Amino acid sequence: MKKCYKFICFIMVVVSCLTVAACKKKDDGNSGGGDLSEINRVVSNKYVVRNGMSDYYIVLPENAMEKETFAATEFAYIIKEATGASIPVISEKEVKSSYKYISLGETTQFENAFSDVDLSQLYGTQSAYFISTLGNNIYIASGKEHYGAGTLYGVYDLLNEMVGYKYYHDTEIYFEEKDSVNLLKYDEEIVKPTFDTRTITTMYIYTNDTHATRLRLITFESKEWNRTTVGHGQIALFVPNNEIGADGKELGESHPEWFVYPKAEVLPKGQMLQNQLCWSAGDELETYVAEKMKTYLAEDTEAKYFMFGQEDNSIVCSCDKCKANLSDWAGTYGGLQVAFMNNVLKKVKPWIEENQPGRDVKFVIYAYHNTQDAPIKQGGDGEYIPYSDKVIPDDDLMIELCPIFANYSYSFDSPVNKEFANALDGWSVVAKNKLLIYTYFTNYTHNFANINNFGTVASMLNDYKSKGVSYVITQGASDSNVPCFDEMRSYVESNLMWNLNQNYETLAKDFMVHYYKEAGDSMFKVYEMIRDRYTWFQAAVSVSSGSLTGDIYDNRLYTVQFINQLDKQIDLALASIDALKESDTAKYTTLKNRILKEELPIIYLKMRLYPDYYGDAEKDEMKEVWEYYTNYYGITKDSEGNDLPTLFD
Repeated sequence: MKKCYKFICFIMVVVSCLTVAACKKKDDGNSGGGDLSEINRVVSNKYVVRNGMSDYYIVLPENAMEKETFAATEFAYIIKEATGASIPVISEKEVKSSYKYISLGETTQFENAFSDVDLSQLYGTQSAYFISTLGNNIYIASGKEHYGAGTLYGVYDLLNEMVGYKYYHDTEIYFEEKDSVNLLKYDEEIVKPTFDTRTITTMYIYTNDTHATRLRLITFESKEWNRTTVGHGQIALFVPNNEIGADGKELGESHPEWFVYPKAEVLPKGQMLQNQLCWSAGDELETYVAEKMKTYLAEDTEAKYFMFGQEDNSIVCSCDKCKANLSDWAGTYGGLQVAFMNNVLKKVKPWIEENQPGRDVKFVIYAYHNTQDAPIKQGGDGEYIPYSDKVIPDDDLMIELCPIFANYSYSFDSPVNKEFANALDGWSVVAKNKLLIYTYFTNYTHNFANINNFGTVASMLNDYKSKGVSYVITQGASDSNVPCFDEMRSYVESNLMWNLNQNYETLAKDFMVHYYKEAGDSMFKVYEMIRDRYTWFQAAVSVSSGSLTGDIYDNRLYTVQFINQLDKQIDLALASIDALKESDTAKYTTLKNRILKEELPIIYLKMRLYPDYYGDAEKDEMKEVWEYYTNYYGITKDSEGNDLPTLFD
């Protein structure tokens, strides 16, 4: 039978649980579903939907978790849109023996059917899930972690296999339109993604929880992270040097040995603080930090991750005690910090056991700037070993390793990235299975030029996976919406983090076709031109184009001729949707807006690098586009923390 495809636009309404309303759009012939599993799961002559009708139910636990409830809503809605069949959502207590159903979460039906199944390997995970078909029923469950997120992700996989479901962006959700859907056969499978936990920090993802959820991401704004402590805040949040202690004095006065600069200015969290703690200060400081951590744990009883994040600078303590400890047992400043936090947790964890028994909490510190290097030494066989027992992280202490000095144009096996590759190797030994990676897909000093990581993302992710990393955080621009294919990057990288057995270029092309539709090929050509230009530039001119602060507003990279070529390609993209002006005005406007968002970097580069090259009439046109679309898309920053410049006088 010939496949027919549809796409839908979701509008989310947040109430006590997530609900969905949708606006249908006419099929435009450009949509497509996801690839079905290579395993033939179809059960002949058994149907979840047949001829637009279904006798199935969706079953939830009596006290369903938030994302289990959303999973039921998503499944019912997509099936309804794809087939026309309505599948009711009911509680486990409403199920009759004659019912056929899709069971989501640890329902009574699941527990009765799989009483001998060991789900312990799911405990503590965000994304792994169990799926099985038994009789006429399908069961998906993921334990009690992360509000049932694993069950939701299992539903997305099930929908992909049933009706080719695929999520690209808010308004681009695709599936096959069909009259009948066969029952699928699963044989007690545990499904685990490449990385169990995934975060992308762009402004749009931060402010759109539904978008993040459908990309299978959690964010720092979600319940999993304690929002107060996440980020840089060892001093600002835990030990402010101007805080009044029990003796009535400021801590910087009563305990100057706790700080690198006892009387330095204390700034609010999130601002660059030119200070750092002494991690060798001893029991009294460790106790002070532990008491603050207990306060944060008591205030937020749901979060899984609590940070003790060093301040955002390269300052370290050089007191005699730190120097001695570095030589004696720490090896590196990263080792000093691990030992300090280990001692803090010796005071915090008994409190958790007494006051919040059974709570699963992970504590996080950075390996960043001067703590990037792992506390290691070489054993007799030349292999890395921990510098001492003191630098091995507590079982509940995770190390967030940040390749801030890496060059993202090159893989980690390049000599350019030898320093970070060594750090990754070292921490994978010291903090085995306790590593988070905080990586990047933006040059945070240049919001209007693409960072060149297109060809290295998969390789870097593969290196992380090989070193036992289970959680990857990717930073985009988080204080402003930005152009530079931000939507495509989020789609591609979230998909690669879920399943690394995919190809960046294939995912990028797939996104372009579905997001830009009739202009997809033209916009993919813009991407290819930028990618190929960087390939030439880093080979012939400079290797620095992939660093996070590299000057990619470079007139050797972006010559006036190349900028004009990009501009012509944008014109071709606009021309490719011209026929829609009359036939589908709404669609035309949507696509035009998306295309002209990617015109903004071209305008920026024209006016920054070649302001005298363009005449007044062209500048007036550019100004109109610039002012309208920076406002329309909420693009407010030129770089991290810096407002847009005045390009047009």
